[in-house]
Amino acid sequence: MVAQKQMTAEEFLTFAEQHPDKRFDFIDGEMVEVSPKPLHDRIQVEFATAFRLYVKQNPIGVVYTETLHILNGEKFIPDVCINEATDADYLTTPPLVAVEIRSDSQSRESQRRKARAYIE
Repeated sequence: MVAQKQMTAEEFLTFAEQHPDKRFDFIDGEMVEVSPKPLHDRIQVEFATAFRLYVKQNPIGVVYTETLHILNGEKFIPDVCINEATDADYLTTPPLVAVEIRSDSQSRESQRRKARAYIE
């Protein structure tokens, strides 16, 4: 895992596009390269599939996976969420529902902080 300095949303998106073979998350305010395990991916797919079926029957928003959210200046990338439809590069509204699948590189406190930020 390689920690990076804080960056703007535009810098993050540009950096991520330049490194399509890697996956990044924001953990405690820093961009961090993560290596999810197959179990993480399976759980993510299950939630995304269930949410997709739900919003198809209940059009409350759209399903996103690993989409940058900037909320009150903080950057988050939920593993799966339901939020408003947009063509913007990132979302600035809190998700209606968010799933954070804890990985080895993420502390429980980091997850709690994200949950509090989504609710606020």
